[in-house]
Amino acid sequence: MKTLLSFNWDFFSNKSSIFVISNFCAKVLVALVQLYAIYVFTKVHTQSDAAIIFLLSGYAIWFQIFEFGLAQTLQNKFNTRQIYFYDVLKTILAHYLFLLIVGAFFIRNPFIASLFLPVSTYEHDAIDSIFLAFSIGASILILSSANVLMQRFLLIINRGVLGNFLIIAQAILVMLFLFMYQLLQIQNLIIAVIAYFGPQVFVFFPLLIKLAVKLKVGQPSHNSVKLIRIYFDSIGFCGIAILSAIFLGSDYYFVAHYLHGEDITSYYFVTRIFFISFVVYYAYLIHRIKRISFLDIESNLADIKKIYKDSVRVGFSIVFIIFLIAAILNFFGLFQLILNQSNVSAGLILVGFLYYLIRVIRDVGVVLMSSLNQKQLLYKIHFIEIGSVLVLMYILAPSLGGVGIFLSMIGACFVGLLFLIYKIRF
Repeated sequence: MKTLLSFNWDFFSNKSSIFVISNFCAKVLVALVQLYAIYVFTKVHTQSDAAIIFLLSGYAIWFQIFEFGLAQTLQNKFNTRQIYFYDVLKTILAHYLFLLIVGAFFIRNPFIASLFLPVSTYEHDAIDSIFLAFSIGASILILSSANVLMQRFLLIINRGVLGNFLIIAQAILVMLFLFMYQLLQIQNLIIAVIAYFGPQVFVFFPLLIKLAVKLKVGQPSHNSVKLIRIYFDSIGFCGIAILSAIFLGSDYYFVAHYLHGEDITSYYFVTRIFFISFVVYYAYLIHRIKRISFLDIESNLADIKKIYKDSVRVGFSIVFIIFLIAAILNFFGLFQLILNQSNVSAGLILVGFLYYLIRVIRDVGVVLMSSLNQKQLLYKIHFIEIGSVLVLMYILAPSLGGVGIFLSMIGACFVGLLFLIYKIRF
């Protein structure tokens, strides 16, 4: 007998197949655009200036904390009928208005960039323009965290395909901007940041307007809950999101302070290569878990284990394929062409491969626990990971550079994973 959430071939039919295929195409296209951006920016800019853009991309996960855990809260409450359609719309719009204020604060206070970039690394007469470009990029990324809410909202109302096509449109727009940027040889860091990150806001803005109009003309449900209650309930997930961002983005803090020029580009490039594998298994996982908020982890453990194992198998397969392709392309010198520098170290690619393998096991477990509302367990895992990675980074990053940073992330993920397995017994 088939269990409630068991894997079967029906998953690959009708709307499910359209969603998975469109999501795969969207995320892979985004990854390819990121690789194209590396080619363009290293071609047009100096290694130092190009590194600013790559560091900003790496720090993106830190700026996503302004999503405040609302996406997961809205999904869980909507699935369990604690909130309704118009409650979600009001939350999204209120959140966006708040992000506008935060984004404006970042632009008006470029000194914040000094918390993310080592001042001593850059020439004194260029610091102001570098910090301003970084601050503008940070503001755009903060504002784009509203996209997470809109995409999750589209998913839970079975309009996830629309969200995927918006991402595709965003990627195409970025590619066009990058092509024009290289063609015109603009060489302006601020324009580069706006051209590269701006479409994340431009493309989703019409959807935001449509949601605002729909809220204005529609009639809210009589069972609506107050917005303050939704924000209050999201605090738990907000804390988890902050801890997760600190852990997963900690590598770029050490990259910014211990690597320079070509080494930063190489590290960023390897992470972007393996990011392709992440988007594949993550898209599969998100689709499988979108309706499990109401399940009990003990009584439905068999179903949850099934989702976990299926997702890990998909992740392992894709990571291994990406590794083989990357190793072959690097051997034949293609990465040298893309990066406008020497080939990426084979050792860096290997440890990147090992890191993303363990990330598969770790990420699937963490996302499942998040969807099952296991906040206390997630807090413990993230605290363990952060403590482990900070110790390892301070030991390995100064001497081993990018390889040491990857090894530190591997060690921290492994420790967190052991704790998760011990508690859940997957």
